Amino acid sequence: MEYFADKGREGFSALVSEIRAEAKGQAVTEYWFQHFRQNGLCAVCGNTGIIETHPRASETRMIPCFCPNGQAIRAINQGVV
Repeated sequence: MEYFADKGREGFSALVSEIRAEAKGQAVTEYWFQHFRQNGLCAVCGNTGIIETHPRASETRMIPCFCPNGQAIRAINQGVV
């Protein structure tokens, strides 16, 4: 409780946000392990961490996958890591 005394409400809110983000990431990872892991690889992106969408050849988008590699790429892109 001493931690919050000098950090105030902002420190507590930041800590709660961090805990929620970590729990969300853990839940996504567990879901991925149960449903999208095949032969040790991600069935969605093939362990690249990137999903390429092809609505039209000229509009290819690359988005992070929800596998652990994709979560790491997303965290780096958002400046979390």
